Amino acid sequence: MAARRVRVYIDGFNLYYGALKAGPSLKWLDLQALAVAVAPGADIWVRYFTAKVDDRKPASCKRPDSGTT
Repeated sequence: MAARRVRVYIDGFNLYYGALKAGPSLKWLDLQALAVAVAPGADIWVRYFTAKVDDRKPASCKRPDSGTT
């Protein structure tokens, strides 16, 4: 029997603002190891995505759902 395939997509923006900003010790979170712990024996594939932030435009650092219409 073939190993089941698990695909993990990480949204870096939400990970940072949801967990890492408040708990700096989590900055060393091993996302691959976390995926292996959740799905042991599976064929794991982890991808991390984030948006580019332009620090010359402070508005680009705000959350997308900040109420701007």
